[in-house]
Amino acid sequence: MDSADVARHHTIVVLDVEGFGDRRRTNPHQRGVRDGLYHIVRTAFDTVGVPWADCYHEDRGDAVFVLAPASTSKALFVETLPPTLITALRVHNDTHADAQRIRLRMAVHAGEVHYDDHGVTSSSLTLAFRLIDAQPLKAALRASPGVLAVITSDWFFDDVVRHTPGAAPATYRPVPVSAKETNTVGWITLPDHPYPPDVAPPPDVPAVVSANSRPQLSPPVDERLRLLARASWNQWTVAANDRRLLHPAPLPIRWCRSMAPVAGPVSATEYARFDPLAGLTAVSGSDLCEGGRRALHQVYGGLPSGRVLLVGPPGSGKSAAAILLLLDALRYREQATPEDQARIPVPVLFTLHGWDPDHGESVTDWMAGKLAETYPLFRSRAGRHAAIDLLTAGHVAGFLDGLDEIPESVRPGVLAALADAPFRLVLLTRTAEAVVASHHGPLPGAVALELQPVTPTDAANYLLQPLVDPPPTPWQTIRDHLAGATDHTRPRRISPLSEALTTPLALSLLRDVYSPTDPVDELLDSSRFRTADDIENHLLDHAITAAYTPRPGHPTPRYTMATAHRTLRYLATRLTEHHTADLAWWHIPTWTPRRSRTIAGIVATVLWNELIWAPGLGLSYGLGVGLLAGLTFGLLTIFAVSTKHFRGVPVMPRRITRLTYRNASHSLVFGLVAALMGGLLSGFSAGLVSGLSVGLVSGLAVGLSSGLAGVALFGLAGPMEVDDSSLGPADVWRHDRNAGLVFLTMSGLVIGFQAALAIRLVPGLASALTSRLSVVLPVTLLVGLVLGFGATVIAKRVGTPANAPGAATLDTAAALVQLAVRHKIPLRLIPFLEDARSRHLLRTVGPVYQFRHATLQHRLAQRTPERSSGVVAAR
Repeated sequence: MDSADVARHHTIVVLDVEGFGDRRRTNPHQRGVRDGLYHIVRTAFDTVGVPWADCYHEDRGDAVFVLAPASTSKALFVETLPPTLITALRVHNDTHADAQRIRLRMAVHAGEVHYDDHGVTSSSLTLAFRLIDAQPLKAALRASPGVLAVITSDWFFDDVVRHTPGAAPATYRPVPVSAKETNTVGWITLPDHPYPPDVAPPPDVPAVVSANSRPQLSPPVDERLRLLARASWNQWTVAANDRRLLHPAPLPIRWCRSMAPVAGPVSATEYARFDPLAGLTAVSGSDLCEGGRRALHQVYGGLPSGRVLLVGPPGSGKSAAAILLLLDALRYREQATPEDQARIPVPVLFTLHGWDPDHGESVTDWMAGKLAETYPLFRSRAGRHAAIDLLTAGHVAGFLDGLDEIPESVRPGVLAALADAPFRLVLLTRTAEAVVASHHGPLPGAVALELQPVTPTDAANYLLQPLVDPPPTPWQTIRDHLAGATDHTRPRRISPLSEALTTPLALSLLRDVYSPTDPVDELLDSSRFRTADDIENHLLDHAITAAYTPRPGHPTPRYTMATAHRTLRYLATRLTEHHTADLAWWHIPTWTPRRSRTIAGIVATVLWNELIWAPGLGLSYGLGVGLLAGLTFGLLTIFAVSTKHFRGVPVMPRRITRLTYRNASHSLVFGLVAALMGGLLSGFSAGLVSGLSVGLVSGLAVGLSSGLAGVALFGLAGPMEVDDSSLGPADVWRHDRNAGLVFLTMSGLVIGFQAALAIRLVPGLASALTSRLSVVLPVTLLVGLVLGFGATVIAKRVGTPANAPGAATLDTAAALVQLAVRHKIPLRLIPFLEDARSRHLLRTVGPVYQFRHATLQHRLAQRTPERSSGVVAAR
C-alpha cells in the first residue's frame, strides 16, 4: 500500500508562542524561548499521562504541533493539560528574564491525519492551524493577564468539551474563524482567567451570530462553586508558598479556648444555626478546650453557630493559621463525593478594609462585592446576583482578616453586622483589640480560639527542616539548647533565646536572617543578648534585609534593600519625631519647608489659569488674564492660608459623592465666589467693548452659570472622613486623585463654555480687549483680588488651608518630589508602602499605615545611616 494512503485518527494540539518575533528578543533569547517551549510541552504531556515518546510532533519555529494517539482520552486535553501547562509556564517565567518569558496560544481539534514521505497532512490538520492563527484568539490572549489561551474546533467543543464538567464548558466563548478558505466557528477559553459563565464575550473577542453559535446558559450552582473553589485554591496556594507555609514543613498549630473577654459563654455556640459539614460531627464545649490543626478544621466544620474567632498577640501566626485552615477546608471539599460537596461551602479569605456597616451596607452585599472584585466569575451584574444567592444559601464561608486594622470606632459596628451573616465565619484579630471591640457586645455565638506559643521542640524542628542532616555545628548547638529547654528533669531558668522563639514571626525572621553557614549560635551569647527583647530587636534590625532579599524562583523585589532601609528609616524617624505611629500620607507635606510648597502652589495656580483662560479668550488676552489672575489668586491664597491659624495643618483628601441638598448648601460660598469671578470678568469685559447693557446681560449670564457650576463641582467633591474611614490608604489616595481630575476637567469645560458664551453675546470680544490692554490689565487685577478674597473666605469657612478636590494628592506629590531629591526616597511612595505592607513590614489601620511592630519603628528611628548600611552589608 502506498504510504500516502496511511491515515490514522489523532487528537491534534498546536501550541504557538505569543510575540516570538518581538524585536526585543535577540537570537539567544529566541533559543531560550524554544528550549523553554519544548521543556514545558514535553513535561506537561508526560505529567497528564500522554507520554511524549508516544506522540508524533513537528517543529514550526515559534510553534509545535503534536498528534496524540487515538487511544488517549480527548477530555485530558481540555481538562488536565491546560492547568498543567499553566503551572509549567509560570515556573519558567518566574526563573527567566522578560525576553525569555512565554505565553501560549493552544488549538485543539481531532480527526484523520494522513502520513506520507514528507510528514503528515489532512484537512483536520489544516483546520487546527487556522484555529491557532485566528485573530479572536490572539486578541483574547493579548487582553488576558494570564499565560494561556485555548481554542477548540466547533466539533471538539460539541463532542468533548460540552460533556466534560472539569473543562468548565460554560466559560468558553464562540468566535468566528475566517482565514483563506476556512470560515467556521471556534470556542475560546482562558483557563487561568476564565470568562464569567453568563456574560457576552468582551469587545476584543467578537461574538458569532450564526446558526453554529449557541447561547451560553448560566452555569448551575455546583459549577459556580467548583470554579470558585479552584480559583480560591490557586490564589491561596500561591500565597502559602510565598509565605513558605507549606515547604519544607509548616509549624504545628496549637490553640486553646481564650479566657480573654472577647466572646460569650460556650453554651452560646450550641445554637444550631448550621448543620455539621458532610462527614463531620457537631462539636460541643468539651471539644473546644484545646487542639491542633486537624481539630481546628473540626471546629470550623462542626460548630453549630458557625462563628470562630481566631485570636492571638502580634506575630502569633493568625494569618498563617487561617490560610492553612482554608486550604484544609478546600481539600476536604475536593475529596468529598459530588453529593456531599453541595453541603460543604467554599471558603474565601478577605480583609475587612473598605467595609463600614454604618453606611447601610450589609455583610452579604459587601461580601458579594468582594467576590466580584476578586474573581471574574462574579463580575457581571448576573454574577453579582449569583454571589448574593450563594452567600445567602451558605454555599460560601467567609474568612475575614484585619478586624484590628480598621478604625477602632468601626469595629463594634462590624461585630454587630457580622451577627447577621447567613454563612460560616472565621474572624481573625489581635486579642487586645478584640477585647476593646467586644466591650460593646461580642460576636453572638462565637467561640474564641487563642493560638498558643511555639514549643521549643517545634521551634527546633522548624529551624532544622531546610538544613542538611546532620546540621552544621552552630545549628546543632541551637537544637541542643532548645531541646534542653524541654528537659523537665533538669529545671533551669528559661533562656532569652527560648523565650524569644515562641512566635512564628521570630522563627521565620531567624530562618530568613541566618543562612545555613551563618553563626546562628551567637544568639546564645548572654553578654550580647541578655533578654528575649535583645534577640527580638536583633532580628528586627535585619527584618528589612530578609524581606527584600531575592529568593530563587520568585520575582526580583521592585525596590533594593538600600532603598527600603533608607525609606523606612526616614519614615520611622519622622513619625517618632511627631510622636505618632500613624503614617497618613496627606500629612507628608507638613514635613517639607513651607517656602518651597508656596512656590510650587503659585506655579501650579498660574499654569492652571493659563491653560483654562488662554484657549477661551484668545492667545494674547487669555495669557494676560491667566498670568495676572493666577499670580494674584495664588499669592493671596497663600497669604490667607499661611497665617498662624493654618500653619502645619494638612490638606485633607476629598472624594466624589452624591450631590445632595446638604452638600449643595455647604458649597454655596464656592458658588458665590465663582459667580463673582465669572460675572465681574465677563461683565466688565463686555461692558468695555459694547456698553453697560450688554455688560450686564453678559455678566448675569456668565455669573449665573459660574455660580451653579461652582455649587455643583464643590458639592460633588465631598470631604472624606478619614478618621473613621474604613478605606485603605491607597483607596483614599485614588479617591482624592480622581476627584481632582474630575474637578479640573469640569472646571476647564465650564470656563470654556463661559468664554464661548461671552464671545457669542459680544462678537469680536477677544480682539477688542487685546487692543485695550491698558484698561484690561486693571480689570484683570481686580478679578484676581476678588479670587484672592474668595480664597480667604473659603479658608476661613472650611478651616483647612485648601479645599479643592485633588489638592491633597497634588500637595503630597509636590512634597514627595522634594523628599525624593533630598532624602532619596521613592518618588511614587504609595506603591512602595503597599509593597512594604505585602512584605509584612507595615500594616494598615483604616486609612493610615503603621509599622507592623512598634519596636521596629523605634529601632529604625534610633539607627544612624552608617549603622543601617552595616546591617545591609552584614547579611
